[in-house]
Amino acid sequence: MTHIHLPVDRRYLMIAQDGHHSVLGRQTEPSDETLATATAGLDSLGMAGWCVLSEGRHGTPGDRLALLPIRRLTTLDGSWDQAAAAFDTLRATAYGASLPTGL
Repeated sequence: MTHIHLPVDRRYLMIAQDGHHSVLGRQTEPSDETLATATAGLDSLGMAGWCVLSEGRHGTPGDRLALLPIRRLTTLDGSWDQAAAAFDTLRATAYGASLPTGL
């Protein structure tokens, strides 16, 4: 069987407190306008959120992404650790796989 290895990809994401996310940009930082739009959306939902640099194989089930929070997008209460865990859980559920723990 031939395995195709996807290249490591960098993406800027908005990750909400509940783990849902949107891609804000690839390879380059999102604009101030894009960040303002993301912030307004989170505020309208009453949800904390972060702009995050992610690195890894986004399309590979079971691969954990490296997440580096760049900045908080809202002033609402929320825990980055809980948001990151929720993101991992949602991603694993979407792929029907378990992500490795303790990384």
